[in-house]
Amino acid sequence: MVEDDGPLVKTMSALDGLAAAVRDDQPSQYREALARARSLGCTAEQIIDAYQWGQRLRWRSEPVSFDQEGRTDGD
Repeated sequence: MVEDDGPLVKTMSALDGLAAAVRDDQPSQYREALARARSLGCTAEQIIDAYQWGQRLRWRSEPVSFDQEGRTDGD
């Protein structure tokens, strides 16, 4: 029997999405993941941790092109 994804699985998936968007430097993907994380009730601390984890996963040394709110220099 397969159970539906519980709240913990949904939360972890949302936070993983944030980290992946940061890792890949994808601001639009990050904004979508940020909206999902907030809709699931993720805390500011969880979002910041996911953002910072994504930065550590980057294979490039350049900084990410957007901040923790998903804003780029042009926003």
